[in-house]
Amino acid sequence: MAAESLEQRVKTLENWKAEHIMDYAEHKKEDVKRHSDLVSAIQANTVAMDGAVTLYRDVVGVIRIGKGIQDFLLFITKWGVVGSISLYVADLVKTYMVS
Repeated sequence: MAAESLEQRVKTLENWKAEHIMDYAEHKKEDVKRHSDLVSAIQANTVAMDGAVTLYRDVVGVIRIGKGIQDFLLFITKWGVVGSISLYVADLVKTYMVS
């Protein structure tokens, strides 16, 4: 009787061991899948962030170009007005000096 219970106990322990080994193998597969999903999500996030950074840099570049053009046009306008006024004054001076 003691021999039967010992054999039964050994079979039970072997079954638990086998179940534990199978559970561990399944857990390992799930862990590998979770890890690969995490890596894929990180890569997708990195690509999205790169796109956002590129878009930001493009917008900043356009703003800088626009500001440069605006400054140039203001410069031309300012000196064009000054040039026009100086030509007008020169014409007035010339007109009054001659008469």
